[in-house]
Amino acid sequence: MRRSDGSLWAWGYDNWGELGKGVAIGGAALPAAVTSLGTSVAEIAAGYAHTCALRTDGSLRCWGLNTNSQVGATLGGAAWAPTAPTRCGDGLCELNERLSGGCAADCATTCGDCVCDGVLEDAASCPTDCVAGNTCSSPAVCGNQRCDAGETCSQCAADCGTCYPPAGGSGANGGATR
Repeated sequence: MRRSDGSLWAWGYDNWGELGKGVAIGGAALPAAVTSLGTSVAEIAAGYAHTCALRTDGSLRCWGLNTNSQVGATLGGAAWAPTAPTRCGDGLCELNERLSGGCAADCATTCGDCVCDGVLEDAASCPTDCVAGNTCSSPAVCGNQRCDAGETCSQCAADCGTCYPPAGGSGANGGATR
């Protein structure tokens, strides 16, 4: 329930993070504030075991059951606390975008652009971008907001994203990024 002060209150089961508390509390018989959202909630939408809140600054936060990427986080399990969903078109190929195939704008690979996208490219599929010293002459610089040839998620998460275990394929250095 959204109160007039912009705060959000929840109650009921908490099997999949439905209450947005960040940890499993089992459930709540009485309404309790979703404190991480403060008083910035403009609108809410709820599903079977998940909820999304549109904040007054235009950002979106979702939490709860996520078996089908309902909350826009990496597929599977639950999002126990309000989190910003993955957004198609933000320039990052998130793991759930790759697995679902639902965001060509972020997940189309361009071999030869001197950027090694560890989700879609690796040293075998695109050595031009992913092997240091090949055609791309710019040196790998951690912190320049692009995953250069020779950089990996384990060496520079700031540029190459979070390392994930391989999802049935081989990503850069045995894992996929972002």
